[in-house]
This record gives sequence, structure tokens and C-alpha cells, in this order.
Amino acid sequence: MADPTAPAPPAPSNDGYIDITVNILAIDGGGIRGLIPALLIRKLEQLTGKRAHELFHIIGGTSTGGILTLLLTCPDKSGQPRHSIDEIVKLYTEKGQTMFQRPWWRAATTVGGLLGSKYPGKTVTNALRPYLEGAELKEALTDIVLTTYDIESREAVFFSRRRAQKKADYNLSMLDAARSTAAAPTFFPPVEVKGTHGAKRFHLVDGGVVANNPAACAMYEAHRQYCEDPVTKKPRPEVRMHYHLVSVGTGQHEAAIRAGAWGWGLGKWGPDIVDVLFDGSCDAMHHIAKGWAGLHNNWRLQVHLGKDHQAMDDASPENIKYLRRLVEDATKDGSPMHAELQQAAAYLKEAFATRAAAAQGA
Repeated sequence: MADPTAPAPPAPSNDGYIDITVNILAIDGGGIRGLIPALLIRKLEQLTGKRAHELFHIIGGTSTGGILTLLLTCPDKSGQPRHSIDEIVKLYTEKGQTMFQRPWWRAATTVGGLLGSKYPGKTVTNALRPYLEGAELKEALTDIVLTTYDIESREAVFFSRRRAQKKADYNLSMLDAARSTAAAPTFFPPVEVKGTHGAKRFHLVDGGVVANNPAACAMYEAHRQYCEDPVTKKPRPEVRMHYHLVSVGTGQHEAAIRAGAWGWGLGKWGPDIVDVLFDGSCDAMHHIAKGWAGLHNNWRLQVHLGKDHQAMDDASPENIKYLRRLVEDATKDGSPMHAELQQAAAYLKEAFATRAAAAQGA
């Protein structure tokens, strides 16, 4: 039987084109604020009665969004999802402080982060090990794309299931991939990794320096997979792509950069520059993806952060409680986001039923 999570078999339309529709989930970076998209994805799963990997042909993630992507698509030994969305939410609410844990001696030896990353890389690795250990990118339950940046070759590097299945160098362990996409400069040290059976070594930092909102990257992955000729690498003119995009943010910044920034130098910009770069990247990628996907069937799920709750590494119980309440308030009955979630869920349910029927008949 054909795979019910794959796109429905393309068929020529009345005007001679082959129409292919791809459903994409894109998840922003944002540290502990990854709890926000985790809660929103849970609501989508509740509304549809389906798991994320069943609803979307491609899931793209950056940084904490990359971690969520891996957690949503990590298989168990039977080929089923290793973790429920409830377990993923608990990772953020109960293990968040473990990921952002800084021993007193590290604060002292790095002079508060001036002479080294704020946190040791092993905090994230140790927190995620029970969730991802033993799994590889090529085994993801649906197609994925993760953003990173190689500081040695000075280029963006994108890891995907498709690429991992074809090239051993790009088949990272899911644990290494998670650390790589989330190695935010100043927060965590860079990561040196290689494929599970490859020879090429990568020297990676957080994908947020490339695209903190990975929507356009995931759409390009869909274009390459479904529209490009595998031999010539050129677009097939007879294929017409239709993108249905659910893009989930980790909170919109609201606190203004102080007017005194006109006179700032490296010392003053340092604490804010990562947030500024990541936030600007999100906005730019959103506009690119929106133009590519079109105005219809394009849902951007984003909440507004309070001025005192924008930190990527505030995993305190008080902030976790605030982030949960923020999502609950934003998605309550009658709210604009509640309507968007219902609209997206209705489409995704219908699309899943269509694909499942096509698979049954194949």
C-alpha cells in the first residue's frame, strides 16, 4: 500500500499542468520560547486528531524549532513516533532549566559570557539524549529540513531527510543535528559533527544566523523534491506547485532598542545583537514565504511577547507559566488565532483524508 502521508499522486489538469500540493510546517527559533510553538502544534493535533508528521509533507525548523522538528519526527523501533506532543511540551516545561543551566564557575571563568559562551554545550545534549539518542536524520517520519551555518566554510548548510538518505556525510545523528541547529552564538559553543557513516566534518552554529524562520527554506526543499528534474536539476515546466504553509513563531518582540543605540559600540550592542539578527531574519523570511505561498492557505501563528518576557534563556517557572498563559489567551474561543487554527485544521484534515483515499486506491 502507498504511503498515506505522501502527496496525492499528481494528475494533469485541464490546462496541461501537473498540479502538486505540499503541506509545510515551519517552526521558528527562540530558545525556551519553543514552548509556544509546541503548545500551538498540540492544538493543531487536537483539532485534527492526527500527528504532525501525518499532516505535513515537510517540517522545517531552526534552533529550538529544529529541536521540535526532530522530536516530532523521531521514530521508535517500530517506526512510530517516539514522543507524543504532550511529552514534548513537558520537555520544555520540566527540562528547560536543565538546558539553560550555568554553573557558577562558568560565569566566573567566562567573565559573565564575555570570554566564552554563556552555557556549556553539554547542557542541551544531556537534556535531549533520552529523547533523540540512537535516531538518524534519514529515519525521520516525514521529510524535514534543518538550518545551520558552517563557520569554517562560511556557508549555510541545510540538513534534510532527503539529503541524508542520499549522502552519508549529511546523515547526522538526530542528537548531533539538534545541538547543531541550536548552537546560538554567545549562548552555546559551536559544534563539530560528521555524518554517522560519513567523513566530512562540519563546524556549525545556530541556523538563526541564516533563517530564524525556516519557512522559505522548507518551501525550497519542497520545490527541489517535487519540481526539479533529478538529472538536470532544473525545474520541470509542466509541474505547478501549490504550497500550504503553517508557520509557527516563538513570540514577537515588543521592547524597543533604546534611543542611545545611536552611540553604541561593540560592548553595548553585544547583549542585544543576537536577538536583533534573529528577529529581523524572522520578519524577512516570513515576507518571502508569504509571497511564494500566496495569500491563501498560508497561516502565520505568532503571539506578542510582553516587554519583560523576551529572553531566549529564561526557563524559570514564572516565565514558563507566563508563556503557557500567553498561548491560552491568544487561542481562546473567538480570538483571531483560534479562527486561524480552526481554518488550518479543517484544511489539513481534508487534505489528509484525500491522501489516505488515494493511498488506499493505489
